[in-house]
Amino acid sequence: MFWFKEDGIAGIEMVVVFAIVGILTFTVIPYYTSLTNHAHDAKVKAMYSMINASIIVAAVDSVTVGRNKRIPEPSQLSLKKTATWFDSKNWSDNRSGKWTYLPTGAIIVYNKINQDDFSLEIIYKE
Repeated sequence: MFWFKEDGIAGIEMVVVFAIVGILTFTVIPYYTSLTNHAHDAKVKAMYSMINASIIVAAVDSVTVGRNKRIPEPSQLSLKKTATWFDSKNWSDNRSGKWTYLPTGAIIVYNKINQDDFSLEIIYKE
């Protein structure tokens, strides 16, 4: 035996629900953004490692065929040949020794210093 009948939810209950959802949203969004940034950074570093390894392999291959150690020219490197997991829609490969990761604008720059040496660096745009 109840003295009253509920016909729906009260306004205060809606305010409490919206407050809880708002608090959860404002705590989860920065965490998700941080995870996304870490994932992009990891992808750039993985590609950096793949390019570095492919340059070293190319130099070693030149030694095994009887020539002197030869560092490849920037135009001889292609991400499609370097990384089998290469995602062409997220990377620009202009075959000039610069690869740009489009989601973040990070650039991997390859410079051939001389026949025996090279440099490889990651540049993050602010």
